[in-house]
Amino acid sequence: MTNMILHVIQTGLGGEGQQQYRIKKVLDTRYQNVTVSFHKTDLKEIIPLDFPVFLDEEFIFTRNIFCLIKLAKKSDIIICHNLFNYSSLIAYLLMIFFNPLKRNLIIFHSNIDGPGSKLRTIYYKLRKTLIINFVVMFSDKLVFLTDGQRKSYKNLCPFDKKFRNKTKMVSNFLEDKYILKKKMKYFETVKILFVGRLSYFKGFHDLISLMELLKDNRHIELGVVGDGSLETNIPNYKNIEYLGSVDHKMMHEMYDDYNIFILPSYTEVFPLTILEAMARGLVIIVSDIPGMREIITEGRNGYLFPPGDIEKMKEIILFLKVNPSEIKRISNNNLKDVWEYTAEVQGKKYIEIMNELL
Repeated sequence: MTNMILHVIQTGLGGEGQQQYRIKKVLDTRYQNVTVSFHKTDLKEIIPLDFPVFLDEEFIFTRNIFCLIKLAKKSDIIICHNLFNYSSLIAYLLMIFFNPLKRNLIIFHSNIDGPGSKLRTIYYKLRKTLIINFVVMFSDKLVFLTDGQRKSYKNLCPFDKKFRNKTKMVSNFLEDKYILKKKMKYFETVKILFVGRLSYFKGFHDLISLMELLKDNRHIELGVVGDGSLETNIPNYKNIEYLGSVDHKMMHEMYDDYNIFILPSYTEVFPLTILEAMARGLVIIVSDIPGMREIITEGRNGYLFPPGDIEKMKEIILFLKVNPSEIKRISNNNLKDVWEYTAEVQGKKYIEIMNELL
């Protein structure tokens, strides 16, 4: 008899949603997987509950909660992806209350802090303090993507022994079919790509300031993929091309038109865009923040700079401009190192966790 796994998700098709889909795909090889989304979705393989949203919280006290509890009852393992607000915590506790013998796993795809003002950041931290302490008591396993993320949640939890005993580390991953054997395109110019939300916490305002300093340099170009509140701030410079939102299926070809990937974020866990860029042989330039320094080794995979340090970003880019051999060297390194982050390597860890729970 095939064991059934219920995946409960809240995100769409962004980085977190893509990773949730990849985890399910890995587990599809051995188990029957059913996925439920708190939000409306057009994907046929996901059951939408579509809870109404009020003040950043899904209003889960509708008849759809009974559908969720019924699916949980039929499942052998419940996987909750990203318990990041009170509504998801309540849904989780209801599933456990009505199915106390079910094994359950929580995968944290987000940091403890969130985008926005200092007041909003404090609110996020208080909310996640409550959530992590509840799930440490009731969950069977907790999965974190990086050690920096794990430590940040551990600092919010006084139940040290329980936390350590239940914690597992599994990195984000991608399919090996997207990894180039060799980067075929090399450019005389420095071609930089940014992919993500055009927001302050992604450091996009710093990137605009950087290009202000480099606007007259014809040999340095920037491509921008994404949308967000800072879209209207993109200057009309000849060396900046705004590409808007791009279908994820087309993104791998998009990376091939660039040789440097930049992500000046102020907070990240484990962006899939970094793996996607490595898989296409790009040099990675990212903020020196927890998580990023676990993925990027200075001078091997790319370069790190203090968050918000525009002069350091400029220094790195100008260095690469006059040292194109460094771009080729790091490109080759990334095409080798990214194999550590494939479904075959990291996905096995999820299979091992499922076997432990069963």
